[in-house]
Amino acid sequence: MPSSVGARATVGSAFYRSIDAMPSMNASSTKKSIPVSELVLKTMATKRTALANAAKTTVQDHELKQLVYRKCLQALIYPISATTPHNFQMTNFQTPTWCYECEGLLWGIARQGLRCTECGVKVHDKCRELLSADCLQRAAEKSSKHGEGDRAQNLIAVIHERMKMQERNKPEIFQRIQEAFGYNENIQQETLRAVKGSILEGSSKWSAKIQLTGKFTNCKKL
Repeated sequence: MPSSVGARATVGSAFYRSIDAMPSMNASSTKKSIPVSELVLKTMATKRTALANAAKTTVQDHELKQLVYRKCLQALIYPISATTPHNFQMTNFQTPTWCYECEGLLWGIARQGLRCTECGVKVHDKCRELLSADCLQRAAEKSSKHGEGDRAQNLIAVIHERMKMQERNKPEIFQRIQEAFGYNENIQQETLRAVKGSILEGSSKWSAKIQLTGKFTNCKKL
């Protein structure tokens, strides 16, 4: 009997000791601390990466802005309304000939496509409305390549005069574009000279529709 009582006392004391026992609060045994210097280096690296990405985005946005600005001036200084239309005639081609617009073969037994009598450009009938090349520019480029210097210079002079008239007759449009893009007068004139040069060189082979939207006080229609 005494032995059984002693056994119960031992079990009871063990039970109460387990209740009073406190869990280990030593965090170092489960989680390794990170040195302050390492945290600082990681933070600085993150900031450098963020700044580099922001600078890259800014450069790309600036280049896109310049491109759109240049194309706006190019469309205004020599608009589609000032271009010379082609004089197309249905033609039979004796040798393999490709369309100037889609670069596809002008195929068929006869009357394969159209040819401009002024500048010589050749296209499919379905591509005639898509052709963006100005007949006057094409004629000047062709004359220059074939050694017809006088005719080429005369055509270039006509194009140059049209651009001067456009700039002289509608200065408010160019002023509005300058203000919208936030460039000064020097950059405006420098860009206009570059645009005129590219048009006179015959490198302006593009078409575009420009739509400007925004809120203006005392807005005037372009």
